[in-house]
Amino acid sequence: TTRLVSTTVNPRVLRLPDNANLLPWKMNLLAISPPGDLLFVACSTTIYIFTIDAMGIPIALEDNRPLTTRSVPGEINQIRCDTIDQDQDVCVIVDMSGRVSLLFCEHFRPL
Repeated sequence: TTRLVSTTVNPRVLRLPDNANLLPWKMNLLAISPPGDLLFVACSTTIYIFTIDAMGIPIALEDNRPLTTRSVPGEINQIRCDTIDQDQDVCVIVDMSGRVSLLFCEHFRPL
């Protein structure tokens, strides 16, 4: 079954800017942290981060600020979440030039 989510109920539910150019065949630009509590969506050089509530609905972080990869010279080509050192959840970001960056998920989890 398909579940529709109304953004009028909660304006923080998965809203990306109208100018976000998300192409349907670029699903390698979406990643979920290993415990399933964070959603990362990449668009050009920007990463939008959402928490995932108990019902599985993505909710924008409190400060709702996307991350811009200014230090990365090219457009983001792929993101993937995984665990390193058995307890560190990370989001790995690769740009078009092959440059790799890491985001540590613990910095985005609610306290």
